[in-house]
Amino acid sequence: MSETKQPGLAMESRQNDQLDKLIGDIQAIKAVLNENAPMLRQILLPVHFRFLSILAGLVVIADCILYHQLSIHFGSYAGFPDAVRRIFIAVMIVSWALLGVVKFGMWQRSLTRIGPRISIWQALRVFYASRISHTYFPLLGLIIAIVVYSLMQDHPYYIIPTLAIDIGLLYNTMGTVTRLWPYLLSGYWFILTGLVALFFVLPGPLAISLTLGCGLILFALIPGKEA
Repeated sequence: MSETKQPGLAMESRQNDQLDKLIGDIQAIKAVLNENAPMLRQILLPVHFRFLSILAGLVVIADCILYHQLSIHFGSYAGFPDAVRRIFIAVMIVSWALLGVVKFGMWQRSLTRIGPRISIWQALRVFYASRISHTYFPLLGLIIAIVVYSLMQDHPYYIIPTLAIDIGLLYNTMGTVTRLWPYLLSGYWFILTGLVALFFVLPGPLAISLTLGCGLILFALIPGKEA
């Protein structure tokens, strides 16, 4: 009798071992999938970007006001003298380059509060390894495709609402993943104002100021968790 039971007991033991191994594998996979979530939330905290977001929004609005005033004075962008056009383009390039330098400097300083050994490149690896990358890269490709198409069809205005809506979808994704309200609310602002700019054709400077400029400032002003 015991001899007939022994093979069954051995098989049951092997099945239990396999089941335990499968459970261990599932737990390991879940741990790998979730290990970046707290870090992702920490590196995307709005406190890291508030000052920069306000500054970027003000720069966007200031560039639009400058463009509008020059257009009034010279009639249109085509009427800008070559020297004025070069200076205007140089001002925009320099201002956005300085914003990029300030962004990396302030972000690195903020990341050191999370951990002294955390660098910007580690933060970027965490970001691009997360689920957000599956939204980020398709939206980036969509932006490039619509920009190229709009320029080919001689409709550059549609770049503005497209860019605003795509940024809004990206912010909504980051807000959903991190559960941070500033991303969600400003994301809806980008989407709604982008739709307004799409269906009600606004002057270019006004459309950019309303969608991107005000959206960036709104992101900075919405209260959220600091840590």
